[in-house]
Amino acid sequence: MQEQSITIAAQAMDAAAPVTAAPAVDSAPQSTLDLAGGPPPPPPGYILVPPRPPLAVAPEWRPRAPQSSTLPARVRALVRERRDVIRDPRAWLVAYGVLLALIAFWPTPVDRNAAGLLRTISAAIPWLSYNLIEFTANIALFVPLGALGAMLLTRRPWLVVVVALAVTVVIESVQALLLAQRTPSGLDIIANTLGAAVGLAIVLLVRRRNDARS
Repeated sequence: MQEQSITIAAQAMDAAAPVTAAPAVDSAPQSTLDLAGGPPPPPPGYILVPPRPPLAVAPEWRPRAPQSSTLPARVRALVRERRDVIRDPRAWLVAYGVLLALIAFWPTPVDRNAAGLLRTISAAIPWLSYNLIEFTANIALFVPLGALGAMLLTRRPWLVVVVALAVTVVIESVQALLLAQRTPSGLDIIANTLGAAVGLAIVLLVRRRNDARS
């Protein structure tokens, strides 16, 4: 009797409990975006914008490079080449050789037009004769040869004196054989060789002075 009352009470309690419905399972297939693990589809009227990647390096201000045309660059290169040529003793030696050839092998004496001036100087200064002026001029004429040759012959600069002697012998020989109005002289050979020695001495003194300073 007691067991029947307990069973009836349990059935009454089960009947009084609220009935909860099981959650409905959506049988519709999910979108490809959901299956891939991405965000859900956007609502109507919106579009999906991907996020912007961050900058790898922060921007910085840099000065703008000067824009130089081709013409100034060519002008600078030309000026640099001209400067190198001016500093090259070989270029000066070529120019000097042309000038020396014109003076030495000119058909007539180069001092013919200066004869009146030379007589005036000799009259004003008696000891300054024409022969002395000519001898001094021949010395000065070969000083550049000695200096430029010493710049080029750095190991054996004394060879410039031998070269000067050979050059002046050739000049005097050509004047004696081919130029009737030119007068060759042994004093010219001595003066020219002495001038080359003076040019050599000047270069050697300058080099020794520079070495002492350094």
